[in-house]
Amino acid sequence: MVAAGRGAVRGRALAGPRKVLVRLALRGDRRCAIVPGSNCLALSSSEVLVNVPLVSFDEMKDRIARLRQVMAAHDLDLAFLSSPQTIAYLTNFGSTGYYLPHFLVLAQEGPETFVIRDFEVPTLEQATATPGVMAWGQERTFYHALKEVLAKHCGKDEPRIGVEGASNFTPYRNILALSAISGGQLVDISPDVEALRRVKSPSELSKIETAGRATVGAVEASIKTLSIGVSEKQLSLEILTGMIDRGSDFPVSIPYVYFGDRTRLAMQQPTDASLGAKDPIYIECGARCGYYTAALTRTGAAQPDQEYTEIYGHMRSAFDLMLGSLRAGAISADVDAQARLYLRKHGLEKWWFHRGGYSLGIGFTPGWGEGMVLDISPDNRMAIPEGAVLHLVSLIRHHGYGFIGMSETVIVELERARSVTPFSRECIML
Repeated sequence: MVAAGRGAVRGRALAGPRKVLVRLALRGDRRCAIVPGSNCLALSSSEVLVNVPLVSFDEMKDRIARLRQVMAAHDLDLAFLSSPQTIAYLTNFGSTGYYLPHFLVLAQEGPETFVIRDFEVPTLEQATATPGVMAWGQERTFYHALKEVLAKHCGKDEPRIGVEGASNFTPYRNILALSAISGGQLVDISPDVEALRRVKSPSELSKIETAGRATVGAVEASIKTLSIGVSEKQLSLEILTGMIDRGSDFPVSIPYVYFGDRTRLAMQQPTDASLGAKDPIYIECGARCGYYTAALTRTGAAQPDQEYTEIYGHMRSAFDLMLGSLRAGAISADVDAQARLYLRKHGLEKWWFHRGGYSLGIGFTPGWGEGMVLDISPDNRMAIPEGAVLHLVSLIRHHGYGFIGMSETVIVELERARSVTPFSRECIML
C-alpha cells in the first residue's frame, strides 16, 4: 500500500506497460497504467502519480552481478551488507527498522540471504524476490543467526568477508560479533559499493524526475499562499500536503521552514514561530518517489532590503556558474571553484560553509543525501560521470540574515546538467 494524494492505493505493481485497476480510498476507482520506462503508476484521469519503489528483476540481477564483481576484485568469500541504501539498491527492500541488527549476505555463487528480525519477514517477502531468510527474534538470537548463516554460506575457518565500514546504521558491536564468530578477515568495501550507485539507471532517473515535479508543484503552490502571521509549522505542513497530493511518497525529511532569526538554523523541526513583516524566509524540501528524493531550497524575506537582495543575487550567480560548468567529465573541484572564486571576489566566501553539492539517490530518514558517493567540494578531483544526480547548493550563512541562497536537484548529462526542480530563481518576497 502506497500513498497517493490523501488516499490509500491497493493493488499489485505489474511489469511492463500493462493496465491495472486500483482503488483510491478517498477518490473511487480509476484506471491506472505503468508509465513506460519509469516503473511508476500514473492515473490516466489526472496528473497525480502513484509511486511504487519498483525496479525490474533484470535490473536487480545486474546490480547483484556488479556487486559480485567487487567481491571477486577483493578476493572475498562473503559480503555482509548492512546500509539500508545498499540493501534497497540490491533487493528493493526498505524499512524504518534499519536501526536493528540486519545483514544482506552474499556469497560468490548461490542465492542471497537476509539476516533480519522475524517481525519484518512478511514485509521482506512482499518486497523482494530474495529467497533466503535467517530470522532472529523468537527462535534464535541475532548472534546465533550470524553463526548459522556463516555455516550455510562458507565452510572456511578464516573467510575473507566484505563489510560496509561507512554504514551509519551498523553498530560497532555487530561488526565485532561478525569478526569473532567468523574468525575471518573483514575488508571494508564501502567505497566500491558506493561507486555502484554513482550513475543512475533510466528507472532511477525517472523516479527522481517524478519526485522533482511534486517538489516544484508543492513549493510553487505554497509560496502563493504565504502571508504575514503564518507559522513555520503551517507552511511546512502545506508543502508536505502539496507534495503528497502531487504523488510523493512520505518524504525522507520534513519540509524545513524557518522564519526570522531561525533562518540561521539547520536540520531543525519547524515551530510555531510566525512570519513577521520584515523576517527572512528559508524553505528546503524534497518529494520522494520510491526511495528517491528531488530536493529544492529557496530563501527570501517578507520585505527584503537592498543588502539582502544584492547578496541573494550573488548567490544566484554562484549557482548559475556551477550549473553552467557541470557536464559529464567535469572535475568536482573545478565546479566548486566556479562558485568559490566568485563569492571570494564579492566578499562572501567567509560565510560559505556548505559544500557545492552532493549526490542524491536512495535515501532513508533522516537524510536524503549520499554525499559519500559523490560531492562537489574543493579537494575532490573526481570526474563527474554522465547519469550522476546532484543536489547543487549555493548557500551562505550570513551573520545577519541567516541562510541565503538556493539549491536544486540536477541530472548530469553529456554536455550539460539539467535541473529536475526548476523553480523560479527569484528571491522569495510577499
